[in-house]
Amino acid sequence: MEEEAVDALLQRLERGAADAGDVEAVRVQLRTRAARVALLGSAAHERGDAVAAVGYWRRVLAEVPADSDIATSLRDSIAKVQAR
Repeated sequence: MEEEAVDALLQRLERGAADAGDVEAVRVQLRTRAARVALLGSAAHERGDAVAAVGYWRRVLAEVPADSDIATSLRDSIAKVQAR
């Protein structure tokens, strides 16, 4: 889904004009985007670029619920990388 389409969905949500399918489409898009960014962080870590890895993972942390499993995992990964 393109960024413009996500923006349009979010605008419908704000106006109260979105349906359940719109809401689910936004959720899927956000999860997919967060997963892609998390994978970019993992790839950066694998190639030894700790600064980039932490940067990617922090971007994901800003998008996921703080109490989610992914947030816990990312915080642990960031702590491990920064401890080295």
